[in-house]
Amino acid sequence: MGGRRSYSIGEVIGESQRAIAKRNALANSLKEKDVGGITLGTVNLIPEHRNLAKIFIYSKSLLSDIKDKYPQKKLRVVKEISRKVRVDWSNKKDREKLKSNRVIDIAVVDVVSKVLKERIK
Repeated sequence: MGGRRSYSIGEVIGESQRAIAKRNALANSLKEKDVGGITLGTVNLIPEHRNLAKIFIYSKSLLSDIKDKYPQKKLRVVKEISRKVRVDWSNKKDREKLKSNRVIDIAVVDVVSKVLKERIK
């Protein structure tokens, strides 16, 4: 099947021993369906790598900027949502001189696109 490969958590936060230990703790919580452990594991991963924090911050910022720009009536075609979000993200990065990388760019566009797609369901 075609399509873009998703990034693993290792690619986002890195492969240090501390990061691997925290990833394993999160994986165990997911297997046990321990909501508290999942929450704590997720929060513990954020300081491990700045990419995660940047993804959260940039996604929230971009969504705040564009949520009123696209009313539900304008978001009828799902394929167009990701394209518009990608353009808005590129413009925001240029305007605010934000530094990012491919992992952050893809994650931010995916997160914001998913939120907007949920609005049209």
